[in-house]
Amino acid sequence: MTLCQIPLCGRVATRTVTHNVDGKVIVCHLCDADHEAKPRTVSAEEFKRLAAQPATPATEPPARDDITGNRHGGNPESNAAWRRARSHSQDDCVRILQYILSTPTKTATADEVEAALGMLAQTVSARCSEMKTDGRLEVVYVDGKKRTRLTRSGSPAAVLRVTALGRAWLAMQTGAAA
Repeated sequence: MTLCQIPLCGRVATRTVTHNVDGKVIVCHLCDADHEAKPRTVSAEEFKRLAAQPATPATEPPARDDITGNRHGGNPESNAAWRRARSHSQDDCVRILQYILSTPTKTATADEVEAALGMLAQTVSARCSEMKTDGRLEVVYVDGKKRTRLTRSGSPAAVLRVTALGRAWLAMQTGAAA
């Protein structure tokens, strides 16, 4: 397995592209991202230099249930961070769901969760993303419009609520009634 040769991409290469530069066929390993969507002029010399870089082996594929795996493409540091977080992520999810259900409106933004529970932004963001993906949390819509509240820095943030699935999961984790 090799990584994309586009600088700073880091995704797993899934295809090769050949170019004829000065009569020589040059092969580049690329991922499925549409790098051409961000046009970039590269001189023949720079293209030769990029193509001459050895293909970087990906040390391990992204973990199957790491929802950010496609983004970091098997980066060993990201995989290690995910494994560390995984060991306590269920506890984090319980804390987040309990907090949201304890609020008067039974809703919260990720920023409100961070502030109330003293958790890191990265942790809350990752757990909320996981729980939205698997259906334990949902974004609140009113009349077809996403509901937002301002964060501590003044930016709009989506308002989240616990779903029936989230309540049932929480009850199973804590032994409480849904």
